[in-house]
Amino acid sequence: ESAALDCFESTKLECLQNENRKQVTMLEEELNRLRVERDELHRYVRELEQVNDHLERAHRS
Repeated sequence: ESAALDCFESTKLECLQNENRKQVTMLEEELNRLRVERDELHRYVRELEQVNDHLERAHRS
């Protein structure tokens, strides 16, 4: 793997720091993606609740 080559060319500490930075970056990107998805789902649920409320009001009329 390329990480092994990176470690070979630098100190072990630098290698671990670089790998940790990469992992943190990947996790931050995943967190941001999940937050966007969560927000979209919350909006969708609110829309469904509004439609449901409208249908219930119409049914009672």
